[in-house]
Amino acid sequence: MSLALPEKHLDIDHELDEALDPSSSKVTRKIVFAAAGNNKGGNSPRSWPARKSNVIAIHATDGLGSSVNINPTPKGEWCFATLGHGIEHRAYGTDGEDGDALYVSGTSFATPIAAGIAANIMEYARHHVPDLNEDRKKRLYSAPGMRAIFKAMSEERGGYYYVQPWTFWAEKMRGGHWENQDLEPGDPDNVGLALKSIIAET
Repeated sequence: MSLALPEKHLDIDHELDEALDPSSSKVTRKIVFAAAGNNKGGNSPRSWPARKSNVIAIHATDGLGSSVNINPTPKGEWCFATLGHGIEHRAYGTDGEDGDALYVSGTSFATPIAAGIAANIMEYARHHVPDLNEDRKKRLYSAPGMRAIFKAMSEERGGYYYVQPWTFWAEKMRGGHWENQDLEPGDPDNVGLALKSIIAET
């Protein structure tokens, strides 16, 4: 959700409650990401619904993982961030031809990037996490599970956790001792084993 509202919207809040409720019979529980702010930096607190419980708030970084000044002040344990500054965007004319390149910034642009990272993680896990039973799937497809995975794939920078899955992948492929298990150097199964360990602890 790229919207960043100053106050709670009751209708949206009701739908989010159902989407996030694991006991709801109407829908399957969802993982919800929301833009952390409306690009006013420290002049405005974290926006809604990013401040709602079990919604994962996403802040913006530049291409090197540094926080940009449009973010709200980091608050709480779960301040995740990914690319949301200087993203190339092309406008299209009425004739369908490419227009000039524009460069856009905001937590609203970082949010779909974070959701894309999560989608890739879940798809990878579906095929490469050993013994992915229903209980582990339930944990994987939950806000606490994805927060744990994001944190394992992050580095803290300036009060935010910069999500960088490529570093996690490379580190696990190098092998070595991790979370009470020995990973063989160069073994592609290492990432699946690491994800299984993270999921099991949530």
